[in-house]
Amino acid sequence: MIVLDELKDDTMLTVQTQYCDFKVMTKAEFLDSADYLDMDKNDKDTIPEVTVAEKVIHVFNWESVVENFEEESFEDFGDEFWNSISADGLEILNLAKEIVNRGLEANPTWYEGKRVKPLKKDSPNA
Repeated sequence: MIVLDELKDDTMLTVQTQYCDFKVMTKAEFLDSADYLDMDKNDKDTIPEVTVAEKVIHVFNWESVVENFEEESFEDFGDEFWNSISADGLEILNLAKEIVNRGLEANPTWYEGKRVKPLKKDSPNA
């Protein structure tokens, strides 16, 4: 198991809440948070589950959007759709895709990763 002390301060963590959900924060934020400061380090039941957060950046593409429409429409919908878009229209779609992907990159999704022992080495139960 990864030890909290071994992580850099800017390492992103997931910290389980009392509602079985999790918050995402850096190690430095965790050490300053009520999640860390208010836990009873002698009572394992109050120690939250902490993991190294796994960053996922979703990617938008028009092909997937058109495929979804095609599933709900007729067989050659995709081909006919792409053939009906002008060169200027394709340029606009590509620009829109770049803008959406920049937004997705700026707002990643975080998943729980490898478990972290959320106590410092000098803490009881460490």
